[in-house]
Amino acid sequence: MSDAEVAKLVAEGSYMPEKLGDFEALVATQAKSSAYWLEANLALLRLYQFYPDRVNSANVAVVLAKGLQRLPENDFHLYMCLLDEQMCKAGVIPALMQLQRLAETCDFAEFWEQARSGDAAGLLQSIVGFKESMQDFVAVTVGRTARSMEAERVVRLLGVASAAEAAEVMVGRHGWTRSADGSFTAVEGKGEAAAEGAKQGAKPASMPIGIAFNAFSAMVPS
Repeated sequence: MSDAEVAKLVAEGSYMPEKLGDFEALVATQAKSSAYWLEANLALLRLYQFYPDRVNSANVAVVLAKGLQRLPENDFHLYMCLLDEQMCKAGVIPALMQLQRLAETCDFAEFWEQARSGDAAGLLQSIVGFKESMQDFVAVTVGRTARSMEAERVVRLLGVASAAEAAEVMVGRHGWTRSADGSFTAVEGKGEAAAEGAKQGAKPASMPIGIAFNAFSAMVPS
C-alpha cells in the first residue's frame, strides 16, 4: 500500500471497525520492511480502545517495537497513551516498556542484554532493521556526550561482539575515526549530520485522541 493509500485509509477509516483488518495488515507490512506509518498505527490503537474485544496484543507489540525503533522521536510514548492498564501487562508489552526505559536512560549495555535474551527477544529479531536503528540511536546519543571513547566501551554500548563491528557503526555510518590505540574519536560536524540523518523520513507526530492517562502510571517505575 502506498503512502497516499495509507493516508486515505487513515482519513476515512480511523473510526470504522470494519477497517481494523486493513490497519492490522499495515502492521504486518511494517514488521517485515522499513515501512512506517505513525498515523495508521495510532488509528489502530484507537480502534482497539473502542473495540476492546478485538484487541490483538501481538499487533500492539509490533507497533510498540516500531515506536522504540524511532527513538529519539516520541512515537513510543504516543502509542503508550492509547493503552489501558490491562494491555500494558499483556504478552511482551511489559518487556518492551522496560526496554524503552533502558534506552531513554542510556543504560545501553543492559538494553542489549534484554533485547537479546528477554521476553521480547523473539519479536525484536523479527522486526526488520531494529538492531541497526537502535545502534544508530546509541551512536548519536554517545556523539552528543563524548568526543572520544575506548573501543571496549563502544562495543558494550552498541551490543556488538567486536571492535570491528563497532567500527562498522561508528566509522562506517557515523563518521567517527579510530585512533592508533583503537579508540573511537568523533569528527567535528559528523555527529550532528548523523543525528539529522537519523531523523530523515520522520512523520509529524500528533497527540492521539482519547488518551488513557492510566497508561502513564504503568510507564513510571514505582
